[in-house]
Amino acid sequence: MRIVIVVMLLAVVYNMGRALIFIFRDQGHERERGVRALTLRVALSFALVVLLVVGNQLGWITPKF
Repeated sequence: MRIVIVVMLLAVVYNMGRALIFIFRDQGHERERGVRALTLRVALSFALVVLLVVGNQLGWITPKF
């Protein structure tokens, strides 16, 4: 489970970087790629939060206090 979470976090950071590059490169009206990359980042972040909540409820993730 830890590997899945780390991979999803890396995917979120990667898509943020891609969006930043696309927004700076596409200075005209063609900012479609940047918007798509940011939309994917939001979807991945939402999926990660859902995965963490479900994993916690099912006992896959246990807090270490």
